[in-house]
Amino acid sequence: MTAQDEELIAVSGLSSGYGAVPVIHSVDFTVRTGEIFAVVGGNGAGKTTLLSTVSGLLRPTSGSVRLAGTDITGWSPERIVAHGLVHIPEGRRLFTGLTVAEHLRLGLWNAPNRRRVERERTERVVDLFPVLGERMDAYAEVLSGGEQQMLAIGQALMREPRVLLLDEPSIGLAPVVIQRVFAVVDRLRTHGLTVILVEQRVGQALALADRGLVLRHGRVEAAGSAAELAKDPALRVAYLGAAAAGDQRIKE
Repeated sequence: MTAQDEELIAVSGLSSGYGAVPVIHSVDFTVRTGEIFAVVGGNGAGKTTLLSTVSGLLRPTSGSVRLAGTDITGWSPERIVAHGLVHIPEGRRLFTGLTVAEHLRLGLWNAPNRRRVERERTERVVDLFPVLGERMDAYAEVLSGGEQQMLAIGQALMREPRVLLLDEPSIGLAPVVIQRVFAVVDRLRTHGLTVILVEQRVGQALALADRGLVLRHGRVEAAGSAAELAKDPALRVAYLGAAAAGDQRIKE
């Protein structure tokens, strides 16, 4: 088995929700090393809940999550991050009173050898996002939406994760900035990073991804290669909703 064939993430029978309200039900999928795996579906389908459960922000009511063969079900988010999985939630969640440099440094919080690796990892982030290098002393609150998204990704990359969970990175961004962010995600794949992507721009997500799944009412409605999902017109209309129907990047 090559590294690209390794099942880095294995989710089995995963159910979760908020209090007594179930949201996702018996979800199964695997993600291989170096893949971009898209999770798509209509509003309220359970996409964010799925990511939050995988990353430990929510405790599952049943099922399991394995990372590189280790059962991480029920682990704390901090322990999961230390094991190599980092979650960038929707909305970017930055600290308005911290600078770009401070956010990147915060990404190394509790990391081993953080002082030794800080400069090298910061240089790698700036190589991906040169604008951050120009704005190291700028506070997050004065950054544009695109710069904030780049900073959120850069902060996560300071941990050098094996798996990145990316929730709705295009929200509030101009099309040209979205293309730039997606290009960076594509570039990360060439360096072996595995990405699970939740994205409202379904056509662009499937164009970028290797494989994916469609959630409907918290259940897996379909799964397979991204090309197969994008070519299914019935699936597009019935389960991806108006956002997909109006996205010209999905071809018959």
